[in-house]
Amino acid sequence: MSPDELRSAWDETRQFFRECPTCRQIVCIPDFDEPTGFCDEDSPRSAEVEAAKAQQAAQAWKGIADVFGVTGAIQKGMAQASAQAEPGQATEAAGTCAGCGTAMAVGAKFCAGCGMPAAQPRACASCGKQLQAGAKFCPDCGTPAA
Repeated sequence: MSPDELRSAWDETRQFFRECPTCRQIVCIPDFDEPTGFCDEDSPRSAEVEAAKAQQAAQAWKGIADVFGVTGAIQKGMAQASAQAEPGQATEAAGTCAGCGTAMAVGAKFCAGCGMPAAQPRACASCGKQLQAGAKFCPDCGTPAA
């Protein structure tokens, strides 16, 4: 391309891009934090931006789970697990979902609130020992991992 053709092409597309004053990269608008005037990586609100993206992803997962009926199955399974717990004994929680904040039971593979895959380690169904990621058997009692 000639310099004039290149300048003309840039003038036609410039509205869809922004330049970060810190790193000098030209990024598309979805990767630019307009309120601060920086790219997402250099934004002083980068933690907020990442949290918002995680929440959007969780909502997308929830939508997909709803379409395929997974959410109902997960909630039914959680209700059955709670019903099988001894009366008067609360189900042990392993943490909260990063996507929606719902409390997650030990060994849960998906969040019952939004359907997002669980990030916490699983526990052995037999002895309760935490299983390492990818473990096929419990290192303490040898029970196959679910």
